[in-house]
Amino acid sequence: GICMGGGAGISVHGSYRIASESTVFAMPEVNIGLIPDIGASYFLPRLPKQLGRYLALTGARLNGAAAVAAGVATHYVPTSLLNSLERRLSEVINTVAFEPKTVTLALEESTEMVALLGSYPNIEHIESCFGKDTVEEI
Repeated sequence: GICMGGGAGISVHGSYRIASESTVFAMPEVNIGLIPDIGASYFLPRLPKQLGRYLALTGARLNGAAAVAAGVATHYVPTSLLNSLERRLSEVINTVAFEPKTVTLALEESTEMVALLGSYPNIEHIESCFGKDTVEEI
């Protein structure tokens, strides 16, 4: 689904963050002159290859695969498997002997491997251009 702005700043700190081919992740508030807030000031600088700085200054969007590769999502599950994952998680969570590791195992059953961040369009240019010390240099 869609995760943007303040919702991204809050949800990115969760233990399990699922993305799919329909995922859109962005900080669109920068397009109207606002600065990313909530938890964004913590997680954006920690994204690899200056991607956080790029997102914060441009409002660009990540798809599901890029969100996983960048670390803002933890698992990539195709939309065709989301209903079965939901059923499986309901079974796991409603057991008497619930343990958090069973959630991880259930997610791993539905997770697909996705392309590495290196396949993100223009990642080398992003890293080069946004790897400067000041906004003026960028």
